[in-house]
Amino acid sequence: MLVALAIYLVVALKSERTAPIDPEFDPESADLTPSGWTKPSLLTIAGLAILIAGGQALVSGSIDLARLVGLSETVIGLTVVAIGTSLPELVASVLAARKGESELAFGNVAGSNLYNILFIGGATMVLAPEPITREMLPLDLGVMTGAALFLLFLAWVAKRVTRWMGALMVLAYAAYLATLVVLAS
Repeated sequence: MLVALAIYLVVALKSERTAPIDPEFDPESADLTPSGWTKPSLLTIAGLAILIAGGQALVSGSIDLARLVGLSETVIGLTVVAIGTSLPELVASVLAARKGESELAFGNVAGSNLYNILFIGGATMVLAPEPITREMLPLDLGVMTGAALFLLFLAWVAKRVTRWMGALMVLAYAAYLATLVVLAS
C-alpha cells in the first residue's frame, strides 16, 4: 500500500509538471519572501497541533463511548470516529466549493481517500498489523468500493457533481449508518 502511494505521488507530480499553468496565478503578486511564509507556516503548525490533540481526544472518547453503549469498537470507528475525522475535510471542501475552487474540493475528497486507504491503512498495517475482521468484508468494504467507483464515475463520465448527486451520496451514507446501527443492535 505504501509503495502504491509512492508510485501514485510520483505519477501525479510528473503529470502536474506537464499541466498548463493556471492563467489566474500571478507570480509577481505572490509573497515568496521568508517573511511571507511566517504566518501561513505558523497557522499550519498550530492547526496540526490542535488536530493531533483533537484526534487523541476523539479516539479515547469514542472507545469509552463504545464501552458505555455496548457497541463494538468497529461500529464506533465506522461512525463516530469516521465522522469526527472527516469534519475538517468537509469544512475545507465546502469552503473551497463556495469560493468556486471545485478542483480543490474534489482533490481534497479524492486525495483524502487515497491517503486514508494507502498511507493510513498501509502505515497502520506495517506498524501494528491486525487482521481485517470478517464482519467488515461484505458491507463496509463493499460500500467503500461502491462509493469510490461512484466518485470515479462522477469524475470521468459526469465531469461534475450536481446537488442531486450530492444529496444521493448523503442519503446513501445515512442509509449505511442506519444499517450499521441496526446490525449492531
